[in-house]
Amino acid sequence: MFTRFNFLIRSVSVLALSSLAWAAFAQGPVSGHVSAAPLLLALNAKQQASLGVQVAAVQASTGGQLLASATVVMPPGKEFTVSAPYAGQVSRLLVGVGDSVKAGTALAHFTSPMLGDARRLLNEASLDYKNASAAAQRDQAMFDEGIIPAVRLQLSRSKQEAAQAQLQQLSGQTVSFFSAMAVVLGTHVQSTVVPTHCVFRHLSDAAIARYIAVDQPFDTAGSAKAECLGIALMQSMHSSDPTSIIGLPLIELTKMLAQVGLDPLDEHIQ
Repeated sequence: MFTRFNFLIRSVSVLALSSLAWAAFAQGPVSGHVSAAPLLLALNAKQQASLGVQVAAVQASTGGQLLASATVVMPPGKEFTVSAPYAGQVSRLLVGVGDSVKAGTALAHFTSPMLGDARRLLNEASLDYKNASAAAQRDQAMFDEGIIPAVRLQLSRSKQEAAQAQLQQLSGQTVSFFSAMAVVLGTHVQSTVVPTHCVFRHLSDAAIARYIAVDQPFDTAGSAKAECLGIALMQSMHSSDPTSIIGLPLIELTKMLAQVGLDPLDEHIQ
């Protein structure tokens, strides 16, 4: 019993072929141009085995892998942005694309040189909180004994209530702070306004009360000291000069001083 194979030959260059296969090929027409019609070559089982030909029935596939490209579009309200209140780098990712996570699950390890400063400020703020608590107890005792007037105690309470009301209003909001500065040397005047855009976290009344007791931010814009524990009130801060939120925009000041020959890095400037 022979198995038949159809071979479509357009251009053939034969160097060597077994005598049996060559004889079968020679039976067909030979010309300078190979016909595009398929050539039928019959092989028996022994010939198939010697040539390494294997025959298998084609079966329909019921499964397998399919590689396809697609674009994933998040529905409105389902996309969340993760950010840090200051610059740094992600040292390790704890989840991958497509992983399901629960609220409160750690997503990555974040490192920043500012973390050390934040921890130091937190320790200082905790110490200030203890001192402020002790001072408040003394003031209350002095008021009870009639040593200090009621107006002084009322003034302190009014400042605290005003700061708490302001932070409640700023909770979850984006607020822009503007720091203006001018440098005048003779008739040469330079001036600038540096904005700082702050996104406040959503703050509970307990968190606001705790912060006010620690930092006592009664003399600051927005009732938040960014150089102290007030950084914990922020979700993010954006500014071309990060020092402007604290007070004088030092980066812009350095530029202005250099314009009038007072570069702080000049060896002749003391």
